[in-house]
Amino acid sequence: MLDSAVRSAGLADLLDTSISVAEVGVFKTDFRVYQRVGARYGVAPGAVSFQSSNRWDIAGAVKFGFRSVWINRGKAPDEYRDIRPTATLDGLAGLISAMAFVTYGGIALMQGQTFLARFCFTLVGAIFGFLWFNVHPAELFMGDTGSLSLGATLAVVALSVVPGRLLEAAANAVLRLQ
Repeated sequence: MLDSAVRSAGLADLLDTSISVAEVGVFKTDFRVYQRVGARYGVAPGAVSFQSSNRWDIAGAVKFGFRSVWINRGKAPDEYRDIRPTATLDGLAGLISAMAFVTYGGIALMQGQTFLARFCFTLVGAIFGFLWFNVHPAELFMGDTGSLSLGATLAVVALSVVPGRLLEAAANAVLRLQ
């Protein structure tokens, strides 16, 4: 079932492999499901970082020995207080944005755009400041306003590091459509 879903979504060429509960014929939180990771990749449970937004799945992974991160997008109460995840986040926008701005900051440095690189790295510092207070129990929440603003800023930065005259050509194409 997972393989057909991956194929129909057009993701088959982007993934090296996938692991499905169908391979063992049981569902999570049965330990045999989590054993598939070690069997497939030859790693110990403590070497695996497991992320999920399903708290029951995090509980099963923690009991198996995985380091686990609960993505608590809905700010749900913890149903498994006796089985603590390694970390709890309210979303992934902050960390993913930080990685993207580090990447574009590096590209800007290679292009000699020091002002843009400083801007990117300043944003990374601000995002890490946010993430410091975003660990469980979170004191700050980003919400739509923060994530949409970071997305728009990231788009502008991405267009600013486009090599050559691609940005100018794209702007001319948009202006011709109006």
